[in-house]
Amino acid sequence: MSTITRVRGFALIGLAAAALGPSWAQGQVVVTNLHPPGMLQSTARGVSSGGQVGIVHAPGPIARAYLWNGSAASGVDLTPSGALASEGRVSFGNRQGGAAFFSNLWHAGMWTGSAASWTDLHPTGSALGSYIKAMDGNQQAGAALVGNVWSASVWSGTAASWVNLNPSGSPESDATYAGNNQQAGWVKVGGANHASLWSGTAESWIDLNPAGSTWSAVQSGSGGLLGGFARFDNVEQAGLWSGTAQSWVNLHPAGAVASYIVGMHDNVQVGFAQFGGVAHAGLWMGTAGSWLDLHPAGFVHSTATAAFSDGNQLSIVGYGMNSANVAQALLWTMPAPAPGTGALLGMCGLMAVRRRRTRLA
Repeated sequence: MSTITRVRGFALIGLAAAALGPSWAQGQVVVTNLHPPGMLQSTARGVSSGGQVGIVHAPGPIARAYLWNGSAASGVDLTPSGALASEGRVSFGNRQGGAAFFSNLWHAGMWTGSAASWTDLHPTGSALGSYIKAMDGNQQAGAALVGNVWSASVWSGTAASWVNLNPSGSPESDATYAGNNQQAGWVKVGGANHASLWSGTAESWIDLNPAGSTWSAVQSGSGGLLGGFARFDNVEQAGLWSGTAQSWVNLHPAGAVASYIVGMHDNVQVGFAQFGGVAHAGLWMGTAGSWLDLHPAGFVHSTATAAFSDGNQLSIVGYGMNSANVAQALLWTMPAPAPGTGALLGMCGLMAVRRRRTRLA
């Protein structure tokens, strides 16, 4: 049975609603627990008009790709016939992407809402394992194990369409975003991960690591922007790129000890920030000051992994660790913000931080 709660005390949303009108006038965030009864753990990783997709650990423990439609009871096991395990990682429209474990190998693949719809994308004869982490209408992105090297990869709907994106000489890479005929993720350079961008070939690789950063990675993208994190002075900080290393914009929230963008949709970025060692799920709208804390009551840690808006409702998925240290898939829903909301939320966020600091002084 789903647990539904409302996150209270969102003065920040109330302030924004007063100026923006009906799109944010509801003023509350609804949190739905998607964790299926009897399962050991669950995490939601992707969301779209087709539902929420993720990973459920059945007693065993065995990983199972799962697709939900807004409640714990709606869950459908996507594990294809003959697979020993599976993982759902991304959702786009009515399709889901991830991997299934056959014999002794993970196979990249995708579904259209059922276990029987599985399409195997594993590059036969070229890889010792593969998986999908991102997709759009035309392509799927992830990685394949070629020799001893996990290599960023892109597909266009078939196993035979697989393209190895790993730059020559790199010992490891991963693709975590696909869109606008581009792919993004990270490449290991000199022992450190560097945020990276491709346009369909290994030779098209662009190093996005910002000046002064010792480690970085793209983890999502939307609308021409890429989101992830970069490490400065040993602090990992959320941020955005628009195609070059020089375009980096820092979104690290005030008071956080670390922050990460994990998912994006339109003008919304989601992920988590750590405050005092505790991970808080949250969202941004293009500025550090727009940070909105979504951490739900009753959970020790929380993480947001993906977002989707249909223009009326914004849906965010992720998971929380409860007091028993069990991961449970979560769905946040709220009225969709209007375009241009980010700057106002930034001002409201700063006001909220200042009031909080005043009360604590």
